[in-house]
Amino acid sequence: MIQTNNYSNGHWVAGEDSVPNINPSDTRETIGEFAQASSVQVGKNPGGATRTKDLGGQRT
Repeated sequence: MIQTNNYSNGHWVAGEDSVPNINPSDTRETIGEFAQASSVQVGKNPGGATRTKDLGGQRT
């Protein structure tokens, strides 16, 4: 099973919680777990998305 972390302020960090990624063709199967940041974690990095875009991300 795949487990993910959040990319925050230049570092990969574990989330406070996670949500399952369920296989749509077999809802009994969990494919992976996606990290979910807490409001405290988000508050520690208020400009992170803007900095990431400035480093080469493209706005769509």
